This record gives sequence, structure tokens and C-alpha cells, in this order.
Amino acid sequence: MATEEQALQLSFERLRHAWLEDRPAYEQRLDDLKRLRERLEARLDEMAKAISADFGNRSLHETLLGEVSVVFAEIDDALHNLKRWMKPKRRKAGWKMWPAKAEIRYVPLGVVGIIAPWNYPVNLALAPLVATIAAGNHVFLKPSEHTPRTADFLQSLLLEVFSEYRVAVALGDASLSAQFASLPFDHLFSPAPLPSGARSWLLLHRT
Repeated sequence: MATEEQALQLSFERLRHAWLEDRPAYEQRLDDLKRLRERLEARLDEMAKAISADFGNRSLHETLLGEVSVVFAEIDDALHNLKRWMKPKRRKAGWKMWPAKAEIRYVPLGVVGIIAPWNYPVNLALAPLVATIAAGNHVFLKPSEHTPRTADFLQSLLLEVFSEYRVAVALGDASLSAQFASLPFDHLFSPAPLPSGARSWLLLHRT
């Protein structure tokens, strides 16, 4: 049986290999975001119950306002603007480079890790995931271990929307978060403070 560390590495390598083989085009990104919005909207009651159970009866109004409305706004913004965001931007090359032309092209990074905190466990997991998917990356998400029911919901939701080659979810405690942060991501997004083990690894290997 694979250890947690081996399972994490296997999931990461699966995401990386799939991204190198077939990077998501504009149409795929749009379809992914639309399906995510559709399935999240269909499972709002289930999500609210999971969050309430983790927090001990958190207000439904706070959940809808602080969690869902933000994610829906992020998705709608991406759907409306993605084509414009992806267009190259012309820049002046300077007279010394004449007749050269210059432009900025926006390209995906690869596999992006997201470590979500506990205080808004859906918002702070899915909002960065939306941006990452819109940018054409693959995603490896680590939900907070302090909201286990919400973490289970997120895993179920994302497995319903995406293949394991596009989005993966790692469930586990703080020690797993440290192992997760040590993976060679092309970018690591963490709105919460990293576990001490993860901070130590980053200081040693990413400076």
C-alpha cells in the first residue's frame, strides 16, 4: 500500500503529465467553469450543511454571502473576460530594436497547488481554483483539516466536475500539508499561514 507521501507524489505526477500532454484550450476552460458553477449551485444545501456541521451551526446567510456569492462572482467574471485576458498585449520594442515588434503573451504555469484555510473553506478553496482553471493550469487542492465535512464535500464536488488528471484533492492533517507544500509545484497558493514543516522546506529549497 502506498504511503501518504507516495500517494501525493503519484497524484502530482498524474496532473503534471496530463498538463504536458494536453494543455487546456479556451473552450475547455469555459466548459470547466460552467460545469463547476452548475454543480455547485445544484449542491448548495449539501454544502451549507457541511459547513454548518464543521462550524457548529454557522448562519446560512453568512455561508451564502461569504462563501458562495464570491465563488459565483469569480466564475462569472472569468466567463465574461477570459477571451480578452488571453489575448496577447502589444508593447513598444523601442527604436533601437526597429523593425522588431514586441508583445506580452499570457501562458499557463502548469500544476498549481492550493492550501485552503478553515475560516471560509469553500470560498478560499474555490476562488483561487477558478482563477487557476481559467488560466489553463491543473490544480492540486489541500482543504483545511479543521473543516473535515467541508473538505469531503469539496472532494466530492470536484471529482464530479473534473477528472483526476485535471484536478486532484488531498485530504489529511497538518503533517500532510507540509508534505503537500514540498511538492514541486509551478505555483503554490496559500492564503493561510503554512505549517512550520512546510515553511522550513520552502526556506531550504525555494530561495
